[in-house]
Amino acid sequence: MTIVKACQDRSNGGNFSKVSSSRLLHAAMAEETNKSKRYLRWAAANEQRAASVYNEELKTLFLGIAAQYRDLAEQLDDPEQWRAKHRGRQN
Repeated sequence: MTIVKACQDRSNGGNFSKVSSSRLLHAAMAEETNKSKRYLRWAAANEQRAASVYNEELKTLFLGIAAQYRDLAEQLDDPEQWRAKHRGRQN
């Protein structure tokens, strides 16, 4: 069963058009994947920065930022697994 929602389409002068929920879900998942890939690119960039600096304090800072970006990407890719993993850390 496909649920149909009405949404405003800017391409047709602001008229309403029908959009299936599966199409909306696909678009949302594609956006999350793009965000995830972007976070992974930023993580890799920060790891490269860490490798290129000699100051240990900066190296630690860049590696910490990279770890946060990787965590965000994981949270977007698999929220259930991410929650389970973080529940284990809190206990």
